[in-house]
Amino acid sequence: MGCGAGAVGRVGKERFYKQKNVANYIKDPLKRRIEHLSDEDLELERLFLGLRCDLGVGLEGLDSKKVQTLVEEKKCKVSNQRLVACDFFLADEIALWLT
Repeated sequence: MGCGAGAVGRVGKERFYKQKNVANYIKDPLKRRIEHLSDEDLELERLFLGLRCDLGVGLEGLDSKKVQTLVEEKKCKVSNQRLVACDFFLADEIALWLT
């Protein structure tokens, strides 16, 4: 859930963007732009967001050879059946490579 000027949030398959301009946001805090997300969008977002934190992403559905390569190259580790990025700055690149 995104709250405040410039915030981005998601509920279900809808992502919404609040106004970035603070004065406009104050005038109409309920105004937002809505983007409808596909299943592919949601999967990519799951990877991006999961790899950007210590939680990581579940191994189910990931290419096991790619996971093995990431672990061998010390880009990621597997912890509690989840793939965790060793360097969060590489998380987006790793997510793209996994898709």
